[in-house]
Amino acid sequence: AFKRDLTDYKTIADFAAMVQSPERLKLLLVLTVADIRAVGPGVWNGWKGQLLRELYSATEAVFRGGRGSDAAAALRRYQENAAYDARVRLAKADAGAEPWGDAMEDAYFTAFTDDEVLTHARLALAASSGPGSAAEGRVRRDLNASEVVVAAADRPRLFVDLAEAITGAGANVVGARVFTSRGGQALDVFYVQDVTGAPFGANDDRALDRLAKALASAARGEPVIRERRRQDLGRAAAFAITPAVMLDNEASEMSTVVEASGRDRPGLLAGLARTLSDAGLLITSAHIDGYGERAVDCFYVVDAEGQKVTDARKGNALKAALLATLSDSDADSTGGRRGNLQRARASVAR
Repeated sequence: AFKRDLTDYKTIADFAAMVQSPERLKLLLVLTVADIRAVGPGVWNGWKGQLLRELYSATEAVFRGGRGSDAAAALRRYQENAAYDARVRLAKADAGAEPWGDAMEDAYFTAFTDDEVLTHARLALAASSGPGSAAEGRVRRDLNASEVVVAAADRPRLFVDLAEAITGAGANVVGARVFTSRGGQALDVFYVQDVTGAPFGANDDRALDRLAKALASAARGEPVIRERRRQDLGRAAAFAITPAVMLDNEASEMSTVVEASGRDRPGLLAGLARTLSDAGLLITSAHIDGYGERAVDCFYVVDAEGQKVTDARKGNALKAALLATLSDSDADSTGGRRGNLQRARASVAR
């Protein structure tokens, strides 16, 4: 739930094959929630709950397709039916948004409520009829994060520029959803916190407004303004964290899944995204998680032709470049000296 794309057919199909039955799915959900909540105060939050609910609902839809059914086909039917109904409701709510809804992929509509879809549609129309990009944010206390939505024309390095703008504003990304319409417009949704693990801008509406404006500017390719971020000293950085990178071509039918793990720090997501972009890869989905001082960032990527990374030499070069980025983050957090360790800031509240 925390590291894979829940709108990817194969993610749910593989998970359903492991769980095997609706009853085991229910029991697993109860056990998982109890396990997370038992760790300690602040570990469980609304964002984790939302991801688990999405995984549960999608897997339950597979089981409703019948014991002998193809899991991926069952999920496709579920998404197609849900998307059709959502498009009808969107057209009734705002006839002008109907073309935009028709251009969005089916999986998009299973990830958001009708009110959210309507808001996104109006934001996307404002971007296309105005300066080319638009963004807005709101505090989501139910998710323990603030949600910032960006609509802009899709282009190479768009995700990199947006991630760098978020870092520059002093926010931490705890989740990201990336969608692209058939018309070539990107809709990126980021869930962000401040350095204390609270929703970004929860106590300062102007901060969230500034972030939205910064993202709209970054989406147009304008320079990113960076704020200096204070590094905290702490004993946690004394623990050695070995960077690791994994490339998986089996976890998704359409994309290569790249999982990069290492010491967390401000700007790590942007650094990893930049490395992927420099390798000529397009990010179709991003998933962020953390375990103590270790960050685990997972990306679904394709090459310029929309294919997986299957060439062994390119794969090895990509791993080396990502490991270098992760190692740089570890050196930055320690200042290069064991005697002057700085604590790496976690991406998610725990």
